[in-house]
Amino acid sequence: MKKILWMMALMLCIGASAQEVNGISLRIKSRPMVVYLNDEPISDLTFSCFISGSWGTYRIRVDIPADNGRGSRMVTIFRDFTHYSGSGILVLDMEKELPGHYRGRGYDYDDYWDSYDNSWGMDGRKIYNSLNDLLYPISPHTYAEMVDELRHCSFESDYKRAFQLLSRNAGITAEQFKNLCKMPSFDSCKKIIALRLAPHVLDIENCANIRDVFSFLSTRDEVTEKLRSEQEARYEKSGRRY
Repeated sequence: MKKILWMMALMLCIGASAQEVNGISLRIKSRPMVVYLNDEPISDLTFSCFISGSWGTYRIRVDIPADNGRGSRMVTIFRDFTHYSGSGILVLDMEKELPGHYRGRGYDYDDYWDSYDNSWGMDGRKIYNSLNDLLYPISPHTYAEMVDELRHCSFESDYKRAFQLLSRNAGITAEQFKNLCKMPSFDSCKKIIALRLAPHVLDIENCANIRDVFSFLSTRDEVTEKLRSEQEARYEKSGRRY
């Protein structure tokens, strides 16, 4: 009897220990990767990497060898701020970040990232929003996840949950902003998206045609005023004239 109780206690301890494993797991199948955390390498070439951590936002970058590893050149396939809830294991499948599974097409994810001249402004400016957050372009993968989440939203609480995908530093283009605002059928839901995401628009000066998205004049005016005040705050911070 004592032996049985001892075995049960041991199994409970093992189960409890297993539940304490928390962090972010990165996996890939086609070719090895190097994982960076806050721009510091934390792995050699590997097919899996685990980042042990607590609740927070992590800046993660993943590079793979170009040309099937025949040379020393590396290309970046993933670079984003990833939010982790602090519970369980968040799995990031890097295979999904390989365009066409990287079939020798020479695609370089840096072509997307460097379109912002490495300083996130089309004219060379660093873009700080009204909350004083430095904005970085989100990856196509993160944007696709946001679209999928918003597609299933019906109530304000649903939208708040969907917005948790975005870090404080996540930046979207004016075109992405407009497309997200157009997703719901009702102005009340469109307004929730617009007011929440306005501080995340990188090229906010290109939002002039956002009024076309809304049906009611009151909603148009409220969103336009939010964008105007956001743009004005950025200009004041940078010393530029509005």
